[in-house]
This record gives sequence, structure tokens and C-alpha cells, in this order.
Amino acid sequence: MDWALFLNLSLVYGYIALGAILGIVLGRYREKFQKTAVNVLINFITPIQIFITILVSAFGLNLSSILQILGMAIFAHYIQFYIGLRYFKHKKNPNSQIGAQILHGSFPNSLYFMVPLILFIFPNELLIIPVIYASSSLTLKASVLQFQVHHLGAKIEESSLWAIIRKILLFPPFLGIILGLGCRLIPLIQTSVFLESIKSPISFVTSATSAVLIGMSLVGLSKEALKSYWKLMREISVIRFGLGFLVFLAFGFFLRFPSDQTAIRTILLLTVCAPPAQNNVIYTMYFEFDEQLSAVSVVVLTIVGLMLMPLLLWFGMAVL
Repeated sequence: MDWALFLNLSLVYGYIALGAILGIVLGRYREKFQKTAVNVLINFITPIQIFITILVSAFGLNLSSILQILGMAIFAHYIQFYIGLRYFKHKKNPNSQIGAQILHGSFPNSLYFMVPLILFIFPNELLIIPVIYASSSLTLKASVLQFQVHHLGAKIEESSLWAIIRKILLFPPFLGIILGLGCRLIPLIQTSVFLESIKSPISFVTSATSAVLIGMSLVGLSKEALKSYWKLMREISVIRFGLGFLVFLAFGFFLRFPSDQTAIRTILLLTVCAPPAQNNVIYTMYFEFDEQLSAVSVVVLTIVGLMLMPLLLWFGMAVL
């Protein structure tokens, strides 16, 4: 494992530990703190992050390469989301657990897990690949997920089609998408030095707060509950890692790039099979899914992802 990735993951687990300590200190005020933090992240921080990511990201690859990467991202998310939904429903788990499983089975840690790896192994100009992938992931999470959780989340009550559409259009992260795409047409805003300067700090705040919330959710987790989650996490692993690998095999060999083809294909394989994103926990709490299952899954499946990474890297460089 390269040291940058090790440092990144050490920081993640450090913030998770900090969240556990904070959860113990807050005691009965823990849930109120969590709800406030989630509302701030969903309604303010995440929309700003999406807006800036879409607006200021420089897509250095040619149009054909960008469209192929977007196609891979959309295809992988779609297949893992809907096959995962049917798979988890077939297991007849409670809706709150199915919602958490769908999040972790469908949305990988495509940015923070991948960036250190690319910096040490691949050409640095290929950093744009996880940025494109993460942008599509944020977009789908803010739209398709909002539609689907109507059937699973305790927070969603209205049932008419218009009510669902209205919720999608007014969902703050989705508004961030619309504003970001609209403002890309305005060069003065797009090249703003100020927006560039706050992009990294906002991403850090989102990542660190997500990790803290994971730690807080682990407070009070009993051994019995942890044992019961092992089966659910195995089910998530089937979709996140197993189906992710199969999805890439079905699509990845058709990808054609003018240069660095093996490297780009390998990066996409690693991204499709990356462990769950930390900020999935934010959405879990917002939609009132099983937050303890979500928190434990991020911690455990990140470790699983680290163990699988060398095998996937070897496969990509040797076969692709």
C-alpha cells in the first residue's frame, strides 16, 4: 500500500474514532447533534460541493474519452443499484436495512480512495477520471436515489408521481447539479479563483464530518447487532465487489482510448470495485435508513476493499 493512501485511510479512521468519543461525550444529545449535522450537510454543504465540482473541474481528456467514462459510471451505478435493489428485497430485509444496503452497494468511494493510488501508480493527468466518476455518482445520488427512497425511507410520505418529481427537483443536492451545469455556460464564474480555492476545503469538511458521523453511529452498537450485520454486509459485498467486477467485465473491454488505455481501464476497474463512499452515511441518516448498519459497513468494507485492491490492480495491468 502506498503511503499517501495509508495516510488518507488513517485520517478517516482517526475521524471515526473522534466521532465515537464525541458521541460518548454528548450522551443523550448525540442524536440531536447528528440530525443537525446531517441537515447542514444535505441542505448546504453537499449542494455547494456538487455545484463547485461540476463548475470548476477541468476535463482534460478528449470528448470521446469523457463520454466513455461517464457511460461506464452510469452503467455501473444503474446495474448495481437496480440488481442490488432486487437482490436485497429478495432477502426480505426491513426497508431501513435495504436502503442502507443499496447506498453502499451502488455508490463507491470513487474519489478519496482512488486519488492517492493514482498519484503513486498512474500518470497524474489521469486524476480527472475519479473526478468525472465522482461527479456522476453525486448526480445520480441526488436524483435517482431520491426517487427510489420514496419506497424505502421513513422520511418520505407523499405517494403521487408529481410529489416524487417535486421532491427530486427541490432536493438541495439536485439543485446544486442544476446550478453547476447552468453556470458552466458563464466563463467568468467557471474560472473563478475563489471557487477553485474553496473546492478542497469543502470536500475535506464533507469527508471529515461524514467520518465523524460514522463514529457517532457506532456508539452503543451491541455485539448481537454487530453479529446480525455480518450477513447484511456480506450481501452488500456481493453487489459492491462481486457485481462491480462483473459489470466492468461486461462493459470495460469495449472502451477504447487514444492513449493510456490499460491505465484508464484499470483505474475504472478499481473505481467500480472501490469500497462504499463515506458520505453514504449522510444520506442514510437523512432518509432514516439503518445508520448503524451503514456505519459498520463503511468501516468493514473499506478494509475488504484494501485487501482486494492488489488483486484488482494486477488483473487490470496484466489483462486490460
